[in-house]
Amino acid sequence: MSELAVPQYLTLEEQLGQRIQSARNTFKISQRELAERAGLTQAVVSKIEAGTANPTLSTVQKIADAL
Repeated sequence: MSELAVPQYLTLEEQLGQRIQSARNTFKISQRELAERAGLTQAVVSKIEAGTANPTLSTVQKIADAL
């Protein structure tokens, strides 16, 4: 399984969260640093990575740009 591959039985939110966490870990940055770069709080990044938040497309774009 590639580094960004996620199991298909996860919800879309969980899949997105795992992909963000994997990318963040690849770049060796903390949730706090990602949050600061994206203009978000660390709590929001944590919830997204845990798959318990349903982020807007705008938020996903901010995270993508920050990575």
